[in-house]
Amino acid sequence: DFRLPGLSCEVKSTGHAIPDRIHINSLRQLDQASGPPIILVLLVVDSKAERGRSLPEIVNEIRCVTFGSDREVFDEAIRASGYLDVHATRYASPRYRLAEVRPYVVGANFPLLRVSDMPLGILEAKYAISIPTIQPYQVGEQQFAS
Repeated sequence: DFRLPGLSCEVKSTGHAIPDRIHINSLRQLDQASGPPIILVLLVVDSKAERGRSLPEIVNEIRCVTFGSDREVFDEAIRASGYLDVHATRYASPRYRLAEVRPYVVGANFPLLRVSDMPLGILEAKYAISIPTIQPYQVGEQQFAS
């Protein structure tokens, strides 16, 4: 989802209060064979939060802090996902509140499928990772931020 100098972040979100799995939609999402180290970030959101923010509010907040080409990339990405400003009233509910951020370092023994491990003829795969099995790879939010 994000490439920073020397680091990639793959971001996943869930509305489950006690999530038990993370869905991986492509073999390349966690495969760092040809790239920088990866941090898998699970965002646990509460969609029943009255004090939360609606999708249009979140979009507008991001627009207020992005400029130039960054703003163009953001606007194109939300359009590609199906979000159109003319439909903003449709997205006024639910309201979302970020309940928890769980960063995991995708290390050497992290459970994942790699492109290089696939038999000839397998072009794509989707899979789910059990969250309890990756607890040893979780880092604190402060360590993640640094």
